[in-house]
Amino acid sequence: MPLAARRTRLALAALAAAVAWASAIAAYRVSARITFTRDIAPIGFANCTPCHRPGQSGPFELIEYADYREHAQDIADLVEERRMPPWQPSDRNGTFVGQRSLSVEQIQLIRRWVDDGMHEGSASDLPPRPVWPKDWQLGTPDAVLRLDVPYELAAAGPDEYRSFVIAAPVVRQKYVVGWEFKAEGRAIHHAILKIDRMGNARRADAADPGPGFSGMDFDGAQAPDGFYLVWAPGKSPKRVTDGTAWRIDPRSDLVLDLHMRRTGKVERVQPQIALFFSDVPPSERRYSVRIGDPPIDIAPGEKNYRIADSYTLPADVHLLGIFPHAHYRAKTMRIFSRLPDGKQRELLQIPDWDFAWQDEYTFVTPPLLPKGSTLQMEFSYDNSASNLRNPQRPPQRVRGGFQSTDEMGNATFQAMPVRREELDLLLTSKYERQLARSPNAEAHYNLANSLARRGQSAQASDHYRQALALDPSLAVAHVNLAGLLIAGAQFAAAIPHLEAGLELRADDSDARLALGQALLHVGRYADAVAQYERVLAANQLDARAHVMLADAMREHGESAFARQHYEQALRVLPDWPPARTGLALLAVP
Repeated sequence: MPLAARRTRLALAALAAAVAWASAIAAYRVSARITFTRDIAPIGFANCTPCHRPGQSGPFELIEYADYREHAQDIADLVEERRMPPWQPSDRNGTFVGQRSLSVEQIQLIRRWVDDGMHEGSASDLPPRPVWPKDWQLGTPDAVLRLDVPYELAAAGPDEYRSFVIAAPVVRQKYVVGWEFKAEGRAIHHAILKIDRMGNARRADAADPGPGFSGMDFDGAQAPDGFYLVWAPGKSPKRVTDGTAWRIDPRSDLVLDLHMRRTGKVERVQPQIALFFSDVPPSERRYSVRIGDPPIDIAPGEKNYRIADSYTLPADVHLLGIFPHAHYRAKTMRIFSRLPDGKQRELLQIPDWDFAWQDEYTFVTPPLLPKGSTLQMEFSYDNSASNLRNPQRPPQRVRGGFQSTDEMGNATFQAMPVRREELDLLLTSKYERQLARSPNAEAHYNLANSLARRGQSAQASDHYRQALALDPSLAVAHVNLAGLLIAGAQFAAAIPHLEAGLELRADDSDARLALGQALLHVGRYADAVAQYERVLAANQLDARAHVMLADAMREHGESAFARQHYEQALRVLPDWPPARTGLALLAVP
């Protein structure tokens, strides 16, 4: 082949190779290009879309590629600043349930996608869009609660704290294994669900002219059975096992505490609560304890105001979770334990507190804290103009209080005793601490309950009496004190307390049956029968009342009437031993 032809062929081959190489490079660049469908959608669907979808708290939707492209620069900036997704704890604190923080690699990937032009990518790479239940995430509820009347939140003004009372939706004792909250709008900053078994919240509601009553830390309501039930935007509901359910009783009230923020328009606030029940009593019991809330007085311009508090555990516990709380001027939070050997264990650190995104932090693996361990908290506050979250400009002196323009500082711990029988020891310690800090009727009442369960009847009776001296309208304290008096065969002393309790809560059938029992023991047979008959007039299916009335009639020679009531009890509860035993005794000459 002539030299010229050979050179031509070589040149063409080189050109073809170059074209092929360039095409390969281009193909590689396309395949290596960061795209929404392949790289960004999996991150966004898992971490952004749950809040940024219709009916949730996000101010705009992040579902489709166009949504992410429209807000791409803000997304990249906010994830780099660690403001989104909202997750405040330091990465050094171990793993919490529902942890929402992004990895460094994920944050860098989002930034590169934005800087490279926000390419969409192939539709075949798009993962399935997340699907949420149309109604409740935990399934079909056993009860759905809603405020009877919507609360109208004005368009402008300071944040508002308000509590709402909802009657317990049960006719017999149940155990709650799950709860779910629907804010139904963007006005609710966070919500806390409590339970009131004493009727105090209903009295506070009646004294306030509007729906609910002002405040959000009402002494008369408590976290139910050691659960701290809090909702905040982005928090997913979850079921607990039957072994750790919380109790709900007839004649009790649920108290819904709401922190509401203005949205620029009038909001009709009417959230919904779903409850999921079990009939299985809990085999494990937990408790909660709160530390903090010392007097706060921060001068304007103060950049490093500090508070601290501690509490020593009187028994071994598994620490389940922590709920820290403060307002806008708080900056850093450190919560740790000092073990009996002097070593420290870090539990929760928040290096840059943001009131807008407070949350409850539940440990994936609850740490064991032995008896004698001290729970400690250290918070710092910045009341200067350099704190961009400071709500007052220029800064003003700020003191402790419940309004968001005031300040607070506390940490609530949820724990489970290692030995179930030590729960009341923990509760006694908790209530003694509360009583030392704030001597009020509720603290005396709660301490009396825990002492009574530990068999310390004399001390319990004393605290019930102190509770009633501070609040004579505390019906349950009257009834519980009467129960201790009856157990000690002090029937005459029990009667006025039962009568006082029933004057306050006439529908308390347990108290009325106890009154009948006490009246019998002091020889007031006719009055006792009247109490039993009054219970049956309200509920013919109360087998206890039938048997107690029948026993009284049998002892007074009214065998025919006694037989009728034993038989009626057996129609309600076939083969119930007390009724069978009563019938057998009637047959004895």
